[in-house]
Amino acid sequence: AQETAVHRADADLAVDRAPVIDPDLATDGVDEILVIMLAGDWSDDPAPESGTQLVTVATGERRWLVTLEPETVAVSEAEAGADANASVEGDPSSVLLWLWGRAGDDQARLNGSTSALRLMRQRLVLATQ
Repeated sequence: AQETAVHRADADLAVDRAPVIDPDLATDGVDEILVIMLAGDWSDDPAPESGTQLVTVATGERRWLVTLEPETVAVSEAEAGADANASVEGDPSSVLLWLWGRAGDDQARLNGSTSALRLMRQRLVLATQ
């Protein structure tokens, strides 16, 4: 269902139609991309200059804390007000499409460190290839 939703969004974008994904499906998709695709060992493609960056991702009732280390990425549930370098927030569809690189930075609310957001975006590009 997730892959179909993203391909449907691609089709919508190809004809200049704004894609919208069901909120429950999109929230599940955000969890999937963060926990299954992004989190894990990145020692084959380290980012030693990054140090440790914390990014919260929030949509609907769910919040995740993404910990970007030079050689690993960890994802956990986040408490409201969690201390982070940056955040990505918005409705579930917009956040999911931003994580997949199908929505521009203007489609989600991005706050905080641009370097933390850039590192997360770089990791997402590699994770979703």
